[in-house]
Amino acid sequence: MMKFEPFGLTPERQCCVFFRVVVRCHPPYQHESPTSEGPLLTCQEQCTKRCLKCGAKCVKQCQADCGTCHAAVTIQLECGHNVRCDCGARNLARCKEPCNIELECGHICQNKCNSDCVKVENCDQGVEFTHPRCKHLLIFPCSQARPFEFGISKATPACYEPCPERLVCGHRCPLKCGQPCPTMCDTIVLFTGACGHQLQKKCSEDSRHIKCTALVDSDMPHCSHRIKIDCHMSKNQNECRSICRKRTSCGHDCSLSCGECFKRASVHECSAPCTKQLPCGHPCRALCGKPCKCLDSCRVRCVHQRCGTMSRTLKGGSLVHGRQCEQPCAQCIEPCDNHCEHRACSKRCYEECNVRACDRPCAKTLRCGHACLGLCGEICPKLCGTCSKTNYKAVLERFPEDDSTGSSSGDVARLLEMPDCGHIVPYKYMDVFVKKELAEGAIVIRCPQCKGLVEDCKRYIRQTKRLWAEADTRKWEQKMVAEDMSAAEIRGRYIDMRNQVQARIVEVRSYTQTQREGGMEGKMKQ
Repeated sequence: MMKFEPFGLTPERQCCVFFRVVVRCHPPYQHESPTSEGPLLTCQEQCTKRCLKCGAKCVKQCQADCGTCHAAVTIQLECGHNVRCDCGARNLARCKEPCNIELECGHICQNKCNSDCVKVENCDQGVEFTHPRCKHLLIFPCSQARPFEFGISKATPACYEPCPERLVCGHRCPLKCGQPCPTMCDTIVLFTGACGHQLQKKCSEDSRHIKCTALVDSDMPHCSHRIKIDCHMSKNQNECRSICRKRTSCGHDCSLSCGECFKRASVHECSAPCTKQLPCGHPCRALCGKPCKCLDSCRVRCVHQRCGTMSRTLKGGSLVHGRQCEQPCAQCIEPCDNHCEHRACSKRCYEECNVRACDRPCAKTLRCGHACLGLCGEICPKLCGTCSKTNYKAVLERFPEDDSTGSSSGDVARLLEMPDCGHIVPYKYMDVFVKKELAEGAIVIRCPQCKGLVEDCKRYIRQTKRLWAEADTRKWEQKMVAEDMSAAEIRGRYIDMRNQVQARIVEVRSYTQTQREGGMEGKMKQ
């Protein structure tokens, strides 16, 4: 019970009235509260009640529920053992002491007191047992020895002691007592071989079949290399593992082992990277001793597509096929892009152009304001004859024009800038150079200064397409030879494919012309 007694106002003269609360459970205890609502107040003193079973004092506050007693007590269980537990958990207490009850076999049960006792047939305590056959004193689990002692089972437990018998060779038997002794002895013994080395073998093994594996120095008979070999091996030249290092036909040292070269009848092989330039213009990436083979992408390209770039996506409006250099090229059937304001090619892109290069001067003006020294349709050379007169004369002196070209001394020497490498060459000198190179059997056009490939120059696109077509023919021939076809079959199949492409072009042109005529008639009717 609580009693509320008002005892004045606050110093600030607030309207809140304080009460002094007298709690009946603890008469001396008083509590000041700014409210008269008694149920919100609880007694803060410790509970004075005690546990009815153990007499321990409650540790909670006065107004809280006492609940279960958690005082530690010692109780005696039905088995007679004492255990320590919480007062409120007496019913859950279990004995953790050993059982100590004697079993029928005479052994003490090793289980806990609160568990069932071990059955006699499962007793695993060791007992001494004298084996009836070999008289060895053994220790077996009670569950195995007891049935034999009491005649319950006639099966005698196997003796686990080592066999005391000796084999014919004098070595002790390696098996267990009671097992049949082996006829072959596997004991490792040492003996001296015919070579004088100490060897190991099984006792029953014939020493004549043992090979000595000791490493010895041996001089090879043909190459005079001194190498380490197994003692039992003969001086066989095939076993020489030293590097041959003899000079090959290419000038490099042979990288094979001496024994490998001996097997090949002194046919040496070079494993250095090949430094040759392939006819296609790519460097050889095979080894020097292997047949040359191009592993790069095909370099054939035009404004519509690229044959050899590895990506198979559209980039910059050009179709990319991703073919290797040794694969036949993808033929572009778009209209040829070789044209200027003076002439235009009417062929398809993959066909050889039917117009010659334009010799008209370029009508463009350089950034400096002077006239371009290039030709119509070509890249404007980054060289001005007025602003860079010294460099212009140096180019003319390095590449002098031949008088057989028919040029007069008063003509301005027009220049060509190679799109691939950027070098500048007089176009008349370049015309003579290209004509000479092709007459000597060249299969690519190269820059006379750096020997780099020239394939994007429109002035020589006609010759470049012819070289590409010839290279594509060789690719098809190689492909057919690989498929084991005769020369006539190869040529016939190639011609058939060419005819199919031509027929397809005719169909496309006819269809396009029909569509155009139909569109014109529709407009006329309207």
